Amino acid sequence: MKRIGILLGGLYLFGCTAAWAGDAVPTVASTNEAGVVMSAKTAVRKSGDPSVEDGKDTFARQNTAIGADELPQLHEETDSQPGGVRFHFSLPSAVQSVNRDAVQPIAIAPLTEADFTIGSLRRGDEEAKVLSVYGRPDKRKVTEHFTTLEYDRPDLELRVVLRNPHLPAVPGQDGKIKGGGVEAVYLAKGQDIAAGRGIYLKNVAELLVRAYGAPAKILRDPDANVFYFLYEDPGASEILAFAVADRKIERIAMMAPRAPYADDLRRLDPIRRDERDFTLMGVVPRTAFDLNAYSKWKSMLKGSGGNFWIYGDYGLEADRLARVDKVFLMTNSAYTGRGASIGYHLSTILALYGEPSRIEWGPDGATGVDGYYYDSPYDKDVSLLFVVRHDGQYIDDVILLTGPVTDLQSAAGRYDLAEKKGEKFK
Repeated sequence: MKRIGILLGGLYLFGCTAAWAGDAVPTVASTNEAGVVMSAKTAVRKSGDPSVEDGKDTFARQNTAIGADELPQLHEETDSQPGGVRFHFSLPSAVQSVNRDAVQPIAIAPLTEADFTIGSLRRGDEEAKVLSVYGRPDKRKVTEHFTTLEYDRPDLELRVVLRNPHLPAVPGQDGKIKGGGVEAVYLAKGQDIAAGRGIYLKNVAELLVRAYGAPAKILRDPDANVFYFLYEDPGASEILAFAVADRKIERIAMMAPRAPYADDLRRLDPIRRDERDFTLMGVVPRTAFDLNAYSKWKSMLKGSGGNFWIYGDYGLEADRLARVDKVFLMTNSAYTGRGASIGYHLSTILALYGEPSRIEWGPDGATGVDGYYYDSPYDKDVSLLFVVRHDGQYIDDVILLTGPVTDLQSAAGRYDLAEKKGEKFK
Protein backbone atom coordinates (compact mmCIF):
# COMPACT_ATOMS: atom_id res chain seq x y z
CA MET A 1 0.00 0.00 0.00
CA LYS A 2 1.12 3.50 -0.72
CA ARG A 3 1.39 6.07 1.97
CA ILE A 4 0.73 9.61 0.83
CA GLY A 5 1.44 12.22 3.46
CA ILE A 6 0.90 15.94 3.08
CA LEU A 7 2.00 18.47 5.65
CA LEU A 8 0.94 21.96 4.72
CA GLY A 9 2.08 25.33 5.93
CA GLY A 10 0.70 28.79 5.53
CA LEU A 11 -2.88 28.20 6.69
CA TYR A 12 -2.59 29.21 10.30
CA LEU A 13 -5.74 27.62 11.62
CA PHE A 14 -4.06 26.53 14.82
CA GLY A 15 -3.30 30.01 16.09
CA CYS A 16 -0.64 32.22 14.56
CA THR A 17 2.24 29.77 14.64
CA ALA A 18 0.91 26.27 14.00
CA ALA A 19 -0.02 25.24 10.49
CA TRP A 20 -3.14 23.52 9.23
CA ALA A 21 -1.99 20.08 8.19
CA GLY A 22 -3.57 17.18 6.37
CA ASP A 23 -2.85 13.68 5.08
CA ALA A 24 -4.57 12.99 1.78
CA VAL A 25 -4.71 9.22 2.27
CA PRO A 26 -4.72 8.21 5.96
CA THR A 27 -2.61 5.11 6.40
CA VAL A 28 -0.80 5.48 9.72
CA ALA A 29 -2.49 5.46 13.10
CA SER A 30 -1.70 7.82 15.91
CA THR A 31 0.63 7.04 18.79
CA ASN A 32 -2.29 6.80 21.20
CA GLU A 33 -2.26 3.83 23.54
CA ALA A 34 -3.43 0.74 21.71
CA GLY A 35 -6.93 -0.29 22.70
CA VAL A 36 -8.81 -3.52 22.28
CA VAL A 37 -11.57 -4.51 19.91
CA MET A 38 -14.53 -4.55 22.25
CA SER A 39 -18.03 -5.92 21.97
CA ALA A 40 -19.37 -2.96 23.96
CA LYS A 41 -17.45 0.16 23.05
CA THR A 42 -18.36 3.49 24.61
CA ALA A 43 -21.16 5.14 22.66
CA VAL A 44 -21.29 8.81 21.77
CA ARG A 45 -24.18 10.01 23.92
CA LYS A 46 -25.54 13.49 23.59
CA SER A 47 -27.95 15.13 25.97
CA GLY A 48 -30.61 17.32 24.46
CA ASP A 49 -30.77 15.35 21.21
CA PRO A 50 -34.16 13.62 21.14
CA SER A 51 -33.22 11.50 18.14
CA VAL A 52 -30.36 9.83 20.01
CA GLU A 53 -31.70 8.29 23.19
CA ASP A 54 -29.99 5.96 25.62
CA GLY A 55 -31.47 2.52 26.03
CA LYS A 56 -34.12 2.82 23.34
CA ASP A 57 -34.30 -0.43 21.37
CA THR A 58 -36.24 0.56 18.28
CA PHE A 59 -35.21 -1.29 15.14
CA ALA A 60 -37.16 -4.37 14.03
CA ARG A 61 -35.23 -7.63 14.33
CA GLN A 62 -35.93 -11.09 13.04
CA ASN A 63 -34.10 -14.40 13.17
CA THR A 64 -35.29 -15.21 9.65
CA ALA A 65 -33.75 -13.72 6.54
CA ILE A 66 -35.39 -10.68 4.98
CA GLY A 67 -35.49 -10.47 1.23
CA ALA A 68 -34.23 -7.50 -0.74
CA ASP A 69 -37.80 -6.38 -1.46
CA GLU A 70 -38.52 -6.30 2.27
CA LEU A 71 -35.69 -3.93 3.22
CA PRO A 72 -36.34 -0.23 3.86
CA GLN A 73 -36.49 1.43 0.45
CA LEU A 74 -34.48 4.62 -0.12
CA HIS A 75 -35.91 7.20 -2.48
CA GLU A 76 -34.42 10.30 -4.08
CA GLU A 77 -36.51 13.40 -4.65
CA THR A 78 -35.63 16.86 -5.88
CA ASP A 79 -35.55 19.50 -3.19
CA SER A 80 -37.16 22.90 -3.62
CA GLN A 81 -33.73 24.51 -3.81
CA PRO A 82 -31.89 24.34 -7.16
CA GLY A 83 -29.76 21.22 -7.36
CA GLY A 84 -30.92 20.08 -3.93
CA VAL A 85 -31.68 16.43 -3.27
CA ARG A 86 -33.27 14.84 -0.24
CA PHE A 87 -33.27 11.19 0.71
CA HIS A 88 -35.84 9.30 2.73
CA PHE A 89 -36.81 5.75 3.64
CA SER A 90 -40.15 4.05 3.32
CA LEU A 91 -40.53 0.83 5.29
CA PRO A 92 -42.38 -2.07 3.61
CA SER A 93 -45.31 -3.57 5.49
CA ALA A 94 -43.37 -6.77 6.22
CA VAL A 95 -40.94 -4.82 8.42
CA GLN A 96 -43.52 -2.43 9.81
CA SER A 97 -45.56 -5.34 11.08
CA VAL A 98 -42.60 -6.54 13.14
CA ASN A 99 -41.88 -3.19 14.80
CA ARG A 100 -43.73 0.05 14.20
CA ASP A 101 -40.91 2.05 15.84
CA ALA A 102 -38.26 1.13 13.27
CA VAL A 103 -35.23 3.45 13.27
CA GLN A 104 -35.32 5.96 10.43
CA PRO A 105 -32.39 7.99 9.06
CA ILE A 106 -32.31 11.57 10.25
CA ALA A 107 -33.24 14.20 7.66
CA ILE A 108 -30.24 16.20 6.44
CA ALA A 109 -31.15 19.12 4.18
CA PRO A 110 -28.94 19.90 1.17
CA LEU A 111 -26.20 22.42 1.89
CA THR A 112 -26.71 26.02 0.82
CA GLU A 113 -24.47 29.09 0.83
CA ALA A 114 -26.10 30.16 4.11
CA ASP A 115 -24.47 27.15 5.82
CA PHE A 116 -20.97 28.45 5.03
CA THR A 117 -20.52 30.99 7.80
CA ILE A 118 -18.51 31.29 10.99
CA GLY A 119 -19.86 33.52 13.72
CA SER A 120 -22.23 35.32 11.30
CA LEU A 121 -19.35 36.14 8.94
CA ARG A 122 -19.59 35.01 5.36
CA ARG A 123 -17.36 35.44 2.36
CA GLY A 124 -17.48 38.97 0.96
CA ASP A 125 -18.54 40.71 4.19
CA GLU A 126 -16.92 44.10 4.70
CA GLU A 127 -14.40 44.92 7.42
CA ALA A 128 -16.97 47.15 9.11
CA LYS A 129 -19.14 44.12 9.83
CA VAL A 130 -16.21 42.23 11.38
CA LEU A 131 -15.49 45.21 13.64
CA SER A 132 -19.14 45.58 14.61
CA VAL A 133 -19.32 41.93 15.68
CA TYR A 134 -15.91 41.38 17.29
CA GLY A 135 -14.63 44.88 17.98
CA ARG A 136 -11.14 46.23 17.49
CA PRO A 137 -8.63 43.46 16.67
CA ASP A 138 -5.52 42.82 18.74
CA LYS A 139 -3.45 42.87 15.56
CA ARG A 140 -4.10 44.33 12.11
CA LYS A 141 -1.77 43.57 9.22
CA VAL A 142 -2.10 45.09 5.75
CA THR A 143 -0.33 43.85 2.62
CA GLU A 144 -0.84 44.75 -1.02
CA HIS A 145 -3.73 42.34 -1.50
CA PHE A 146 -4.97 41.39 1.97
CA THR A 147 -5.85 42.81 5.39
CA THR A 148 -5.64 40.41 8.32
CA LEU A 149 -7.45 40.94 11.60
CA GLU A 150 -6.29 38.84 14.55
CA TYR A 151 -8.16 38.41 17.82
CA ASP A 152 -6.02 36.75 20.49
CA ARG A 153 -7.82 36.81 23.82
CA PRO A 154 -8.47 34.41 26.71
CA ASP A 155 -11.92 33.60 25.30
CA LEU A 156 -11.34 34.21 21.59
CA GLU A 157 -8.78 33.14 18.99
CA LEU A 158 -9.96 34.26 15.59
CA ARG A 159 -8.26 35.33 12.39
CA VAL A 160 -10.14 37.05 9.59
CA VAL A 161 -8.51 37.61 6.20
CA LEU A 162 -10.05 40.28 3.94
CA ARG A 163 -9.21 40.88 0.32
CA ASN A 164 -8.43 44.54 -0.33
CA PRO A 165 -10.39 46.48 -2.98
CA HIS A 166 -8.50 46.18 -6.25
CA LEU A 167 -8.48 47.05 -9.93
CA PRO A 168 -9.67 44.34 -12.34
CA ALA A 169 -6.94 41.89 -13.25
CA VAL A 170 -8.03 41.59 -16.89
CA PRO A 171 -7.10 44.55 -19.14
CA GLY A 172 -9.91 46.18 -21.06
CA GLN A 173 -12.51 46.00 -18.31
CA ASP A 174 -14.26 49.11 -17.00
CA GLY A 175 -11.31 50.02 -14.77
CA LYS A 176 -13.46 50.51 -11.70
CA ILE A 177 -12.22 49.47 -8.28
CA LYS A 178 -13.56 46.04 -7.35
CA GLY A 179 -14.81 45.41 -3.84
CA GLY A 180 -12.93 43.15 -1.46
CA GLY A 181 -14.31 41.62 1.70
CA VAL A 182 -13.88 38.55 3.88
CA GLU A 183 -11.76 35.94 2.12
CA ALA A 184 -11.22 33.45 4.96
CA VAL A 185 -12.04 32.95 8.65
CA TYR A 186 -10.08 30.73 11.07
CA LEU A 187 -11.54 29.97 14.50
CA ALA A 188 -9.45 28.30 17.23
CA LYS A 189 -11.23 29.46 20.40
CA GLY A 190 -14.70 30.87 21.04
CA GLN A 191 -17.32 28.75 22.77
CA ASP A 192 -20.23 30.97 21.67
CA ILE A 193 -19.26 31.14 17.98
CA ALA A 194 -20.96 28.66 15.67
CA ALA A 195 -20.61 27.54 12.08
CA GLY A 196 -23.68 27.92 9.89
CA ARG A 197 -25.75 24.97 11.08
CA GLY A 198 -25.13 25.55 14.77
CA ILE A 199 -21.90 23.56 15.11
CA TYR A 200 -19.53 24.76 17.86
CA LEU A 201 -15.99 24.00 18.93
CA LYS A 202 -15.87 20.92 21.19
CA ASN A 203 -18.97 19.40 19.57
CA VAL A 204 -18.44 15.72 18.81
CA ALA A 205 -17.98 14.57 15.22
CA GLU A 206 -21.34 12.81 15.11
CA LEU A 207 -23.17 16.08 15.70
CA LEU A 208 -21.25 17.54 12.76
CA VAL A 209 -22.26 14.85 10.27
CA ARG A 210 -25.84 14.84 11.57
CA ALA A 211 -25.99 18.55 10.73
CA TYR A 212 -23.88 18.76 7.54
CA GLY A 213 -24.04 15.21 6.22
CA ALA A 214 -21.18 13.21 4.78
CA PRO A 215 -18.06 15.34 4.10
CA ALA A 216 -16.98 15.85 0.52
CA LYS A 217 -13.56 14.71 1.66
CA ILE A 218 -11.67 13.79 4.84
CA LEU A 219 -7.96 14.51 5.25
CA ARG A 220 -5.77 13.43 8.13
CA ASP A 221 -2.57 14.47 9.85
CA PRO A 222 -1.23 11.06 10.96
CA ASP A 223 1.29 12.47 13.45
CA ALA A 224 -1.25 14.50 15.41
CA ASN A 225 -4.13 12.12 14.53
CA VAL A 226 -6.28 15.07 13.49
CA PHE A 227 -9.01 14.60 10.89
CA TYR A 228 -10.26 17.37 8.60
CA PHE A 229 -13.91 17.10 7.59
CA LEU A 230 -14.30 19.21 4.42
CA TYR A 231 -17.52 20.57 2.96
CA GLU A 232 -17.88 22.49 -0.30
CA ASP A 233 -20.65 25.01 -0.97
CA PRO A 234 -23.01 24.46 -3.94
CA GLY A 235 -21.23 27.11 -5.99
CA ALA A 236 -17.81 25.51 -5.39
CA SER A 237 -16.53 28.86 -4.15
CA GLU A 238 -15.99 28.05 -0.45
CA ILE A 239 -14.79 25.23 1.77
CA LEU A 240 -15.80 24.78 5.38
CA ALA A 241 -13.23 22.67 7.24
CA PHE A 242 -13.62 21.15 10.71
CA ALA A 243 -10.49 19.86 12.48
CA VAL A 244 -11.47 16.88 14.66
CA ALA A 245 -9.15 15.48 17.33
CA ASP A 246 -10.14 12.85 19.90
CA ARG A 247 -13.63 12.93 18.33
CA LYS A 248 -14.21 16.63 19.10
CA ILE A 249 -14.07 19.69 16.85
CA GLU A 250 -11.00 21.73 17.78
CA ARG A 251 -10.79 24.23 14.89
CA ILE A 252 -13.09 25.55 12.17
CA ALA A 253 -12.01 27.29 8.96
CA MET A 254 -13.87 28.90 6.07
CA MET A 255 -11.75 29.56 3.00
CA ALA A 256 -11.63 29.64 -0.77
CA PRO A 257 -10.97 26.28 -2.47
CA ARG A 258 -7.27 25.50 -2.67
CA ALA A 259 -5.10 22.41 -2.93
CA PRO A 260 -5.13 19.90 -1.39
CA TYR A 261 -8.49 20.69 0.21
CA ALA A 262 -10.25 21.29 -3.11
CA ASP A 263 -8.67 18.28 -4.84
CA ASP A 264 -11.11 15.47 -5.66
CA LEU A 265 -14.04 16.84 -3.68
CA ARG A 266 -17.13 14.76 -4.34
CA ARG A 267 -20.67 14.99 -3.15
CA LEU A 268 -21.45 11.65 -1.51
CA ASP A 269 -25.07 10.56 -1.29
CA PRO A 270 -26.74 7.51 0.28
CA ILE A 271 -27.86 6.04 -3.04
CA ARG A 272 -24.66 5.82 -5.06
CA ARG A 273 -21.65 4.01 -3.66
CA ASP A 274 -18.24 5.57 -4.21
CA GLU A 275 -14.97 3.65 -4.39
CA ARG A 276 -13.79 5.60 -1.34
CA ASP A 277 -16.61 3.99 0.65
CA PHE A 278 -14.73 0.71 0.44
CA THR A 279 -11.46 1.86 1.90
CA LEU A 280 -10.97 2.38 5.62
CA MET A 281 -8.33 4.63 7.18
CA GLY A 282 -6.76 4.81 3.71
CA VAL A 283 -6.32 1.04 3.51
CA VAL A 284 -7.66 -0.78 0.44
CA PRO A 285 -8.66 -4.43 0.88
CA ARG A 286 -7.00 -7.10 -1.26
CA THR A 287 -3.92 -4.95 -1.79
CA ALA A 288 -0.44 -5.96 -0.74
CA PHE A 289 0.41 -5.38 2.92
CA ASP A 290 3.66 -3.46 3.31
CA LEU A 291 4.84 -3.54 6.92
CA ASN A 292 7.40 -0.81 6.26
CA ALA A 293 4.58 1.61 5.36
CA TYR A 294 3.10 1.24 8.84
CA SER A 295 5.78 2.47 11.19
CA LYS A 296 3.58 3.05 14.22
CA TRP A 297 1.93 -0.31 14.76
CA LYS A 298 1.42 -1.11 18.44
CA SER A 299 1.01 -4.86 18.56
CA MET A 300 0.58 -7.94 16.40
CA LEU A 301 -1.74 -10.88 17.01
CA LYS A 302 -1.46 -14.17 15.14
CA GLY A 303 -4.72 -15.53 13.79
CA SER A 304 -5.61 -18.77 12.07
CA GLY A 305 -5.56 -17.20 8.61
CA GLY A 306 -3.03 -14.41 9.05
CA ASN A 307 -1.73 -11.71 11.35
CA PHE A 308 -3.59 -8.80 12.95
CA TRP A 309 -1.68 -5.52 13.08
CA ILE A 310 -2.94 -2.96 15.59
CA TYR A 311 -2.28 0.76 15.00
CA GLY A 312 -3.91 2.39 18.00
CA ASP A 313 -7.23 3.67 16.61
CA TYR A 314 -7.56 1.05 13.90
CA GLY A 315 -6.18 -2.31 12.85
CA LEU A 316 -5.99 -4.66 9.90
CA GLU A 317 -5.59 -8.34 9.11
CA ALA A 318 -3.10 -9.49 6.49
CA ASP A 319 -3.38 -13.06 5.20
CA ARG A 320 -0.54 -15.52 4.67
CA LEU A 321 0.01 -14.09 1.20
CA ALA A 322 0.52 -10.62 2.72
CA ARG A 323 -2.74 -9.23 1.34
CA VAL A 324 -5.13 -7.10 3.37
CA ASP A 325 -8.17 -9.15 4.40
CA LYS A 326 -9.88 -6.89 6.93
CA VAL A 327 -9.63 -3.31 8.17
CA PHE A 328 -11.43 -2.29 11.36
CA LEU A 329 -11.79 0.64 13.74
CA MET A 330 -10.54 0.26 17.30
CA THR A 331 -11.86 3.48 18.87
CA ASN A 332 -14.28 6.30 18.13
CA SER A 333 -11.34 8.54 17.24
CA ALA A 334 -11.08 7.01 13.76
CA TYR A 335 -13.56 7.37 10.90
CA THR A 336 -14.88 5.94 7.68
CA GLY A 337 -14.76 7.96 4.47
CA ARG A 338 -18.20 9.39 5.29
CA GLY A 339 -17.25 10.39 8.81
CA ALA A 340 -18.87 7.48 10.67
CA SER A 341 -17.35 5.80 13.71
CA ILE A 342 -17.93 3.45 16.62
CA GLY A 343 -20.59 4.67 19.02
CA TYR A 344 -22.70 6.47 16.40
CA HIS A 345 -26.46 5.95 16.45
CA LEU A 346 -27.97 3.79 13.73
CA SER A 347 -30.04 6.72 12.44
CA THR A 348 -26.79 8.56 11.67
CA ILE A 349 -25.39 5.63 9.69
CA LEU A 350 -28.60 5.28 7.65
CA ALA A 351 -28.51 9.00 6.85
CA LEU A 352 -24.85 8.83 5.75
CA TYR A 353 -24.95 5.52 3.85
CA GLY A 354 -28.59 4.92 3.00
CA GLU A 355 -30.24 1.55 2.65
CA PRO A 356 -27.94 -1.38 3.50
CA SER A 357 -27.35 -4.09 0.91
CA ARG A 358 -28.41 -6.70 3.46
CA ILE A 359 -29.04 -7.09 7.18
CA GLU A 360 -28.06 -10.00 9.39
CA TRP A 361 -30.53 -10.02 12.26
CA GLY A 362 -29.31 -11.13 15.67
CA PRO A 363 -31.33 -12.88 18.38
CA ASP A 364 -33.68 -10.81 20.53
CA GLY A 365 -32.26 -9.48 23.77
CA ALA A 366 -30.23 -6.52 24.97
CA THR A 367 -26.90 -8.30 24.42
CA GLY A 368 -27.55 -9.19 20.78
CA VAL A 369 -26.26 -7.35 17.71
CA ASP A 370 -27.38 -6.93 14.08
CA GLY A 371 -25.13 -6.60 11.06
CA TYR A 372 -25.74 -3.90 8.43
CA TYR A 373 -23.75 -4.71 5.28
CA TYR A 374 -22.93 -2.30 2.46
CA ASP A 375 -21.62 -4.42 -0.42
CA SER A 376 -19.10 -3.00 -2.86
CA PRO A 377 -20.22 -2.78 -6.51
CA TYR A 378 -16.52 -2.75 -7.44
CA ASP A 379 -15.58 -6.07 -5.77
CA LYS A 380 -18.24 -8.70 -5.14
CA ASP A 381 -16.54 -10.01 -1.97
CA VAL A 382 -15.87 -6.65 -0.24
CA SER A 383 -18.38 -5.23 2.25
CA LEU A 384 -18.44 -2.47 4.85
CA LEU A 385 -20.08 -3.86 8.00
CA PHE A 386 -21.65 -1.88 10.84
CA VAL A 387 -22.39 -4.01 13.89
CA VAL A 388 -25.37 -2.52 15.75
CA ARG A 389 -26.08 -3.16 19.44
CA HIS A 390 -29.64 -3.92 20.45
CA ASP A 391 -29.34 -1.86 23.63
CA GLY A 392 -29.72 1.63 22.20
CA GLN A 393 -29.01 0.97 18.51
CA TYR A 394 -25.42 2.20 18.68
CA ILE A 395 -22.54 1.04 16.48
CA ASP A 396 -20.40 -1.59 18.19
CA ASP A 397 -17.93 -2.37 15.40
CA VAL A 398 -16.97 -1.08 11.95
CA ILE A 399 -15.23 -3.65 9.75
CA LEU A 400 -14.26 -3.61 6.07
CA LEU A 401 -14.41 -7.28 5.01
CA THR A 402 -13.36 -9.45 2.10
CA GLY A 403 -15.40 -12.49 3.12
CA PRO A 404 -18.21 -13.77 5.35
CA VAL A 405 -18.34 -13.31 9.13
CA THR A 406 -18.06 -16.54 11.12
CA ASP A 407 -20.01 -15.43 14.19
CA LEU A 408 -21.48 -11.93 14.27
CA GLN A 409 -22.61 -12.25 17.91
CA SER A 410 -19.08 -12.95 19.13
CA ALA A 411 -16.54 -10.16 19.48
CA ALA A 412 -13.87 -12.67 18.43
CA GLY A 413 -15.98 -14.45 15.82
CA ARG A 414 -16.37 -11.27 13.79
CA TYR A 415 -12.65 -11.51 13.13
CA ASP A 416 -12.56 -15.30 12.69
CA LEU A 417 -10.55 -15.67 15.88
CA ALA A 418 -10.69 -18.80 18.00
CA GLU A 419 -11.15 -17.21 21.44
CA LYS A 420 -14.21 -17.94 23.47
CA LYS A 421 -17.31 -15.90 22.71
CA GLY A 422 -17.19 -12.41 24.13
CA GLU A 423 -13.41 -12.18 24.48
CA LYS A 424 -11.48 -9.28 23.01
CA PHE A 425 -8.24 -8.73 21.20
CA LYS A 426 -5.41 -8.99 23.72
